[in-house]
Amino acid sequence: DLLIGEKRKRPINYSVVVENDDVANKKTREKKKELVRSIQENFTEELKKQGVLEGPPRSQQPKKPNPKAPKEAAEEFDKKYRDSRAIQGQKALNIIQKEQEIDRKFNEGWKDWLIAGKVGSLRDVIGNELKYEILNPLQLDYDKSPETEFIEDGDWAVIRKYCSPSEVVDEYFDVLTPEQIDQIENPELDRSGDYLIYDDVYNEEDDEHNTRLVEVVKCYWKSRKKIGVVTYMDRFGQIQKKQVEEDYEMQENDLEVEWFWINQVWKGTRIDDDIYVDIEPHPIQRRDMDNPSQCKLPINGRKYSDRNSPNVSLMILGYPYQLMYNIFKYRLEKEIAKSKGVI
Repeated sequence: DLLIGEKRKRPINYSVVVENDDVANKKTREKKKELVRSIQENFTEELKKQGVLEGPPRSQQPKKPNPKAPKEAAEEFDKKYRDSRAIQGQKALNIIQKEQEIDRKFNEGWKDWLIAGKVGSLRDVIGNELKYEILNPLQLDYDKSPETEFIEDGDWAVIRKYCSPSEVVDEYFDVLTPEQIDQIENPELDRSGDYLIYDDVYNEEDDEHNTRLVEVVKCYWKSRKKIGVVTYMDRFGQIQKKQVEEDYEMQENDLEVEWFWINQVWKGTRIDDDIYVDIEPHPIQRRDMDNPSQCKLPINGRKYSDRNSPNVSLMILGYPYQLMYNIFKYRLEKEIAKSKGVI
């Protein structure tokens, strides 16, 4: 509770930074334009003062100060310059942070990290909308190499949830048939005793309510895709390279094609045990710019400490201290009960 409270008080202020190779060149071009504009304005103002050009000088016009000198314009440009791509990205990030309730969900994931020692999140585009969701650690499974730290770098990941029929239709209305929607309204899969019931006492009313929930299993995995790298000669006689798909046909200006197999992320969903939808290559491949085969799953996450040992959490690390405290309190209680008169 203490760490959750401290985390909640910390600000979440992210800023978008452009790290492209052309950042310096673009800034130089923009600065050159600003200096040329400043020189033109100063030159025009001087001609107006000498009477060469018609019109009053800017100093005699209301609310129009004299143009800044090129040196002052350059200094102000260096102070205020922001890349347009960074501005656009920052605006998008602000909208996402507000609409997806990033602050609240970060705290929810932090709580899972402290208690279960495992946290997972889903970042995907569903129904043409961005979705960011903190996943239940008990309903998340995956496979990765022992030395791989993050879930998104693994081979596959599966989310298992129980949803109401309306929630399923909200997410998959564009791929479900009328017959499948009817089945979701009346699930065929018997869920008695299958759903997680957290109450110590079994309640038949709870079970009747839970049987209306629909099991949704969403899976992401990595398959293989064949691509080619074509070496060709452009119209200027320069040798160029481009990446093509496996059904590519050679053109007249192509010199050679070299084929490779790379990783590709797929997705698929099973609803109510026998409804399979949305099985296709993931439309957004989170690839590395240098390695075309390297891609990440839409499920992100990690464990607190699972390197060469069973995973633990911060709360588990406190177990011995809690047990020792309970023993001392119990012994003190027995001592007081035994010798309360003397005490």
